[in-house]
Amino acid sequence: MSERGAELVRAITAAMAGRFRVSEEEAGRRVFAYFSDLNLTDESDMGDLNYIEHQGPDQWAGSIYLGLEFHEVRWDVDLSVRTPVPEQPEGQERPKGRHSPEE
Repeated sequence: MSERGAELVRAITAAMAGRFRVSEEEAGRRVFAYFSDLNLTDESDMGDLNYIEHQGPDQWAGSIYLGLEFHEVRWDVDLSVRTPVPEQPEGQERPKGRHSPEE
């Protein structure tokens, strides 16, 4: 992972831990699992890091943690009634989500 990729992962992890009151460890596991099929070293104009940077860390945190669309996780939206997406057991491939590059 490049330094830029590490910074993005740290920012998303911190946003998730802060907003949804989960541990940094759980947030980190969720972020790494979600991005497991992306190349976090690809800094090209069409690379995965540019894809990730098109949304803010807060938007990614909500999307990953709750499985919502980016516009549904703004700071002014009450998410307290939403149920988190279950964590995938280690080694199990996550289902392709709405934000997967294959879609």
